[in-house]
Amino acid sequence: MTSEITAMRRALTPVLERIFDLWMALHGAAADYAVCWEDINLQDEVEEARARLYDAQAQTLRNE
Repeated sequence: MTSEITAMRRALTPVLERIFDLWMALHGAAADYAVCWEDINLQDEVEEARARLYDAQAQTLRNE
C-alpha cells in the first residue's frame, strides 16, 4: 500500500508543480517552493479506523 501511495505522489508532484507555476505566473508571484508530502504512516490510520469501529460497535450495543 505504501508503495502505491508513493507512486501516486511521484506522478502527482509534477502536475501540482505545473499548476503552482501557472498560478504564480498569473498572479505575478515569483518564489521558490517545493511540494512536500508527509511521511506515510499507515499504522496511525489503522489505529484510528479501529477506534471508529469500536465506537460504532459500542453505539450499536447501546441502541439494542
